[in-house]
Amino acid sequence: MKAGEFTRFLKKNFEKFPGLIIQDFIKDFGDTKQSPELRMYFVGREYQFTAVATNTKTYTLKEDGVGGTLNLPAHIDLQALKALAHRAMDNMPAIRLKQKQTGQDVVLPKMLTRVDMGCIRDGVFNPWVNEVEFVPSMYIEDHRCPLDALLGGLHARDVLRELALRSEEHTSE
Repeated sequence: MKAGEFTRFLKKNFEKFPGLIIQDFIKDFGDTKQSPELRMYFVGREYQFTAVATNTKTYTLKEDGVGGTLNLPAHIDLQALKALAHRAMDNMPAIRLKQKQTGQDVVLPKMLTRVDMGCIRDGVFNPWVNEVEFVPSMYIEDHRCPLDALLGGLHARDVLRELALRSEEHTSE
């Protein structure tokens, strides 16, 4: 990075955002299966699968049942990573949009969330959240998880629930 470039980056982004998080540099993080970045996918709050992208190949986990081939090293606790991912999602602020007709805020449901996790620091399992994306790339060519069908089902349930609520409102009037 050229002199002054980082300072300009900080100034520009502090104007846009209330704060920035600067992550420690972790040698080999996300480059290898030994120090993976685990990209964990959730539809609503339900875990679907994990993708692990190295600098040579993208894998999915064998235990997820989506056609994956990667077995994580024994010292990586996938359940602990899932629990931390859920905690991260629970602490994310709601996404609100203002309705044009009413001017009221509408909270968008969590559809597809990807929580990117790191887990190895200095050779030891010590997990952290690297990033949370609510419109992630899906690595659709690297797994057999029917994310699009799951998302459609989640959306259909929301639409049916809304229609039922409207029907109840009309019958009680």
